[in-house]
Amino acid sequence: MGQGRTQNQIETTNKMMVTFLIAIFMFIFFTYTFSWIDTKTVWVKEIQKGFSAEIK
Repeated sequence: MGQGRTQNQIETTNKMMVTFLIAIFMFIFFTYTFSWIDTKTVWVKEIQKGFSAEIK
């Protein structure tokens, strides 16, 4: 009676998590890069305020 997860399920879950983490880091990277290029964007500054509020 196999009640645990199979190796295939574990590998699939790991791949999904890595993809999700890469997507988050890329979003943060491109957001900060875009804010350096165009310093007048309001929506980028609001996102940065949200990130900094969560960290503190």
